[in-house]
Amino acid sequence: MHVHSIHATVLAALADSTLPPIDQNCGTFFNRVVIDDSYGGLAFEDEGVRCAQLFDDPKKKVMVMGNHGVMVIGASVAETFNRLYHTNPLNH
Repeated sequence: MHVHSIHATVLAALADSTLPPIDQNCGTFFNRVVIDDSYGGLAFEDEGVRCAQLFDDPKKKVMVMGNHGVMVIGASVAETFNRLYHTNPLNH
């Protein structure tokens, strides 16, 4: 799943896009997020391949796409949606 929610986009636009463990929800993502500082614009086929290769650590299922938004993967739609919801700490 990929979104441009306001909070995820702000996080992606920061010089340091690391999601700090400021609460219990954020803490679940500590050291489990891929930071993509090489996002190049429109996602054509080669961009998809490049992004997929960044998910090389099985513990990391969230990607903060520099100046763009977030991409989240999971084993099911429910797992992915749950992870996406909790990636955005200001939803709560």
